[in-house]
Amino acid sequence: MSTTGIEFELREVSRGAVYSFAGKIAWSGLHFLTRLVVARTLGARIFGDYVLCTTLISIGGIISCVGFPSAIVRYGAMYRAAGDGARLRGLYRGTMGSAFILGSVITVAVYAAAPAVSQSLFHKESLVAPLRIFSFSLPVFGLMMLMWSALQSQRAVGMQVLSENVMRPAILLSLVLFLSISGLTIEKVSWAFVASVFATAAASYAMTLKSSPLLRGAAKPVFERREIVRYSVPLMLSVVVANMSGWSDAVLLGIFRDSSEVGVLNGAALVAGMGSMILVSLSVLFAPLISEMHHRGETDRMAELTKVVSRWSVTLSLPVFVPLMMFPGEVMGFLFGKDFSAGGVCLFLVALGCAATAGSGPVGSLLMMAGKQDMVLLNTVGAVGLRVLLSLALIPGHGAVGVAFASMVCSFTAGAAAVLMVKGFLGFHPFSRGYFVPVLAACGGILAGLGVGSAVGQGGGLWRLAPPLVFMIVYLAVVGLYGIRDEDRLIVGTLRNKL
Repeated sequence: MSTTGIEFELREVSRGAVYSFAGKIAWSGLHFLTRLVVARTLGARIFGDYVLCTTLISIGGIISCVGFPSAIVRYGAMYRAAGDGARLRGLYRGTMGSAFILGSVITVAVYAAAPAVSQSLFHKESLVAPLRIFSFSLPVFGLMMLMWSALQSQRAVGMQVLSENVMRPAILLSLVLFLSISGLTIEKVSWAFVASVFATAAASYAMTLKSSPLLRGAAKPVFERREIVRYSVPLMLSVVVANMSGWSDAVLLGIFRDSSEVGVLNGAALVAGMGSMILVSLSVLFAPLISEMHHRGETDRMAELTKVVSRWSVTLSLPVFVPLMMFPGEVMGFLFGKDFSAGGVCLFLVALGCAATAGSGPVGSLLMMAGKQDMVLLNTVGAVGLRVLLSLALIPGHGAVGVAFASMVCSFTAGAAAVLMVKGFLGFHPFSRGYFVPVLAACGGILAGLGVGSAVGQGGGLWRLAPPLVFMIVYLAVVGLYGIRDEDRLIVGTLRNKL
């Protein structure tokens, strides 16, 4: 490929990264607001039932897809480039038809087994009705995910982001807000979830047809079933492993403890997860630059970029996570209601783990861009295994706090392992002298904030805002004194040119 061709491809990747960045921000905000409304309205226990149902349905949806999303992206792009409309239509029809059939079978199984699953496994009679309602979404849930992959394979990234990250969560939030006027129940929320899946799938279908004229041809579809299945099935393991950490928290806690603890833990994860979007966003935006530098063998520039992104990550993340860790109980009670105030310890531990991940920088994306996907998978499998074992050991005695502690330990472990992998394979680490400026600023701000808190005592009203306000003043002052460096301006300029 010529230099001009490479530059064009990188520009397309960069544009897709911007769409993805905007979509992730939109999804996070809409998802958070939806669960906030459900949690505040229904309380911790019923919200925990809702979390369990969505987790189980997500597992069923992943299984119904059988790893086909990756196959659609790979083979769909190949057929599009070759102008092979027959195989493109065959790929879409074959995979989506299979997902619909398997999803329908899983729906029947979940509907029939709902009483046994709810009572014998989770010991919660209240799960039966919502789980049965949720199950009706499964045949279309898989289709919806496959159509998102189809849009990606046709380079219709804007349509994909609109459908996946904006449309579906916006429809669900709108329905939940509308239904809350007459009194929200878990059954109403369940039907809202099903309706959002069907509406999004219908819109995604129209977008998929519009994305490529090859889909409107008259040639007989050709589906290379054996090759597609052979490629897809092993990939399902990677998808399951990637989602296992989130699934295991809710499922294991739901089996051994009350639903209220599931709700409290998920509330803590929601709050801390909003702060995690800083590193995710930075990783998405800078991945094209890292890929370009790796392609050109510019290891020194990769190291410089990684150190700057890591410093930005910790600088922007600490003002979010530190106040959460200073006043976790107050944050949980203010956002979700008094049922969640006891979840302060969970929020502290989860936020600490997220801060550790943010502090390690974009090492995961760096390894992926450098072609070390196998090491990323190995690190993920190890972290998930450790998380499950720790959760099983701690849940009986400590419940949600034990799961939060397991999450925090695994965040530190996985981050440290990824940093060591980058050092071993690429020869550099993500830390620089400037990296420790925000860390020291945060330490100074915490001490000042706690000191002011001790001075004002248990005063109410605006006095309760004094410690976090003092923390922010000290933090911003120290970071501001360090200032913006030349490497910051250089990388911002490079990113602007690419986008």
